[in-house]
Amino acid sequence: MRNIITAILGVLWMSRIALCAEPRAAVDSILPEDVVQGSVKEVQMESNRFAVFFTYTDIGAKKMLTFSEQHAGQKMRTRVGKYLGPEGVCYEPPDPGEYAKWKEDWLKRRTSKIVGLSDIDTKSILAGLKGEPRK
Repeated sequence: MRNIITAILGVLWMSRIALCAEPRAAVDSILPEDVVQGSVKEVQMESNRFAVFFTYTDIGAKKMLTFSEQHAGQKMRTRVGKYLGPEGVCYEPPDPGEYAKWKEDWLKRRTSKIVGLSDIDTKSILAGLKGEPRK
């Protein structure tokens, strides 16, 4: 009888952990076809930190905006190739009017960046943006 009660309590405890766990962060995947290939640049910021700058294609920019609008204020991560960025919060615009103007202006230039990267992460992102398999 004691074994049955222990087993039931164990199952209830595990189900509570599973049901109370925080939801996973949404993942925004940036694919090689989402960026203008000639726009990808690596910049060394500090002695051992880098940034990768790039321009989205029209389709890639719309995909990114759709993701951002669907997940505004929620936890998110960015994936490029084998690189999976740290968890952050998707931007939630405080003023819809200002956001509409920003969005219209941004769609004209479609630029983005990933900063504060290690050398290994930078190489992984560059390979992912160019569609190269990571070695």
